[in-house]
Amino acid sequence: MHGLTDEEVRQRQAIYGPNRLENKAGWKFLRTVASQFIDPLIIILLAAAVVSYLLGEIQDAILIGIIVLLNGTIGFVQEFRAEKALEKIKQMVPERVEVYRNGRRVTVNSEELVPGDVVLLEAGDKVPADGTIQGGDVNVDESALTGESVTVLKSVNEELFMGTLVTRGRCTFVVTATGMKTRMGSIAGMVQTDTKTPFQQKLERLSANLGKLVLVIAALVGISGVFLGHTWLEMLELAISLGVAAVPEGLPILATMCLAIGVQKMARRNAIIKKLPSVEALGSVNVLCVDKTGTITENKLTVKEWWGDVKGIKMAASFTSQEVKDPVDVALREWAGENQVEAFIPFSSETRMATAFHKNRLYVKGAPVSILPMCGDADAKKINKQVEDMASRGLKVLALAEGRKEGKLKLQGLVGLYDPPRKGIREVLQKAKNMGLAVKMITGDHPRTALAIAREAGIDGPVLSLNELEKASHEQIVNTAIFARVAPEDKLKIVEALQKEGLTVAMTGDGVNDSPTLKKANIGISLGSGTELAREVSDIILMDDNLETIVNAVTEGRNIFKNVKTSTRYVLGTNISEIVAIVAGLFTGQIIFRPIQILWLNLVTDSLPALAFAYDEHDGESVNPDHILDKRDWSRTLLVGGLMGVTAFWVNQVMGPLAALNVLIYGEIAYQPIIRFKNGTRNLWNLQAFFFLGIALTVQILAAMYLGKLIGLSLPGAELLWVAGLLLVLALVG
Repeated sequence: MHGLTDEEVRQRQAIYGPNRLENKAGWKFLRTVASQFIDPLIIILLAAAVVSYLLGEIQDAILIGIIVLLNGTIGFVQEFRAEKALEKIKQMVPERVEVYRNGRRVTVNSEELVPGDVVLLEAGDKVPADGTIQGGDVNVDESALTGESVTVLKSVNEELFMGTLVTRGRCTFVVTATGMKTRMGSIAGMVQTDTKTPFQQKLERLSANLGKLVLVIAALVGISGVFLGHTWLEMLELAISLGVAAVPEGLPILATMCLAIGVQKMARRNAIIKKLPSVEALGSVNVLCVDKTGTITENKLTVKEWWGDVKGIKMAASFTSQEVKDPVDVALREWAGENQVEAFIPFSSETRMATAFHKNRLYVKGAPVSILPMCGDADAKKINKQVEDMASRGLKVLALAEGRKEGKLKLQGLVGLYDPPRKGIREVLQKAKNMGLAVKMITGDHPRTALAIAREAGIDGPVLSLNELEKASHEQIVNTAIFARVAPEDKLKIVEALQKEGLTVAMTGDGVNDSPTLKKANIGISLGSGTELAREVSDIILMDDNLETIVNAVTEGRNIFKNVKTSTRYVLGTNISEIVAIVAGLFTGQIIFRPIQILWLNLVTDSLPALAFAYDEHDGESVNPDHILDKRDWSRTLLVGGLMGVTAFWVNQVMGPLAALNVLIYGEIAYQPIIRFKNGTRNLWNLQAFFFLGIALTVQILAAMYLGKLIGLSLPGAELLWVAGLLLVLALVG
């Protein structure tokens, strides 16, 4: 065997490049660090820190800098995790391979392979590129690519794929695709595509809008101040105060706290959350796409019925069920017994059958569509009718035959295996329906089998098989509840169609082929028994493969969504009160609050009481995923902020700026139980609520006693009467 010449290799390397998986993002340490500081809110804070430093307000600058660094660290860690997902794929490619070149067998680095190379593979080798077998037969473990544990027999003219493993045999194959042009490369490219969760998208929009608002307010106030006789230096300091007041510095911390508590709750329910924003994003999910096996059903196959010669069926089943871990073979061995054979070819997705050879006889088992053509005297019409009848009862139907020669085998009969729905699945699906959560079942089974299992489990709706899926419109896919004969790579089309119709999709998967779909879905849910790459790129790892766990996770996600929403209302309302007081003070010739006082309000007085929101519990009712705050929320937030700000301004006129600051401090602390009550919290007076309120009051009083001159704080006095009146009004309208 000659193979390519050195000159041909050089020419093709110039055209196709190295045989490696590239990182399109070009992940670099400094670039990743820098990218964390281009968020609009962070830019505002950085500008405020710089100006504060130039004006000699060193304490303000240090506090703002600490906040910016914490935010950047969290973002860096998340991006670093994404880089690790690509490394998992790269590890599937071997480093050294044997190849024929210039008429000789040589060992080269796998990166040097080009299309046209003739590669030698033996048992234990990883396939270094995509190609076609030229000679020999091999058994290949494609579980890293498909998630299927059964090895596949490959022979001449059949394809091999990068990253799969040769478990038995020996062959030569001709490389047809290398690097990012391979099937594995295509998956790697899709994994690198960034899909942001709904939570990240909403916070980005909120950040951008707040940034614009700050610029407009600062410009208008600055110009007005100059016309009113203030100096540019005074207006610059006022602009800093407005910038700090408008930026909700405590909100990221509060959101992270809410999400972290959700992570702990879900872990106790067998759902491992890998990315914090995914907890809240679950609250936005309105479509859940799940695999049938193990999620809807128990993944415990048993023989339920048969048709034909039972003795012959059992004999053929015992000979053709040699796979140790395959659920079908395990079930058939338990029913028919176990026999040793002289030779065995496992089931493959291409042939859709398993073959055994024993004492000059051939035994086959597999899909009826594959077995019937091998049986010369079989009444295909009668048998297909029986297959349809058994499938309509939710059975996985296999045909079994034996004889001495293909084409003249004798059909022994059909066997129907049953994988029962999980106990309580109807109640779980009803709960999902009550939540407004559409569940779509995806399976590789016969459409009639899929329909029967779905009906038994409580899923209603039309069925789409693979050939129909390829021609289906987005609207048809949205209205379909059951997808049959679907391969892992077909799931991506389902997700994309649902997303294009404005739906938020969660998808389950366990194989490498599922990885692009898990990445593309708004929430990717990998099974704990799945491949390492699927677990790496997913947002959530499901440890018990149970649909109830997923539904509970969505419930918790909605709970967290509402808590984040309440946190946002609370923090923005208090920030607005600060802006109202500052702007009102300008028109009386005063700069009421210094930037460090505003930071104290935002980071300590606001944030500590708000931590109780993370522990609030709700009924899991549906939420509006389009906005963190809707129009009604904004109107209430503006009303609360306006009332607080006007009250603080009035107290400033009567009692001075320190008393005005106390109105905001104690008013904001005491507003916490009011907003929680009006938000429908079930556990209003929980231990955490008392704890954080107590901490906030203690920290405030101690700071006023020992850091009063440094920050600008004082112990409260008669202004608490104004606070009491303010809270009464807020209880009625806020």
